[in-house]
Amino acid sequence: MMRYITVLLFLTFSLLLFAEKKPPYEYYHLGNQADITSTTQSDIVLMGAGIDVDTAFQWMCNV
Repeated sequence: MMRYITVLLFLTFSLLLFAEKKPPYEYYHLGNQADITSTTQSDIVLMGAGIDVDTAFQWMCNV
């Protein structure tokens, strides 16, 4: 019984050590985020296998 408790404690502490690892990426920003004023809009384009899709792509870029 003591062996199981020892193994359980070892696994618990091992998981805690791995949980505190730093992620392989960092978040950062440049400039002043307080002066950002942008509006967003959601749209959807349903496209099939046709050959004339240029208009749809132009519309998506302009939205």
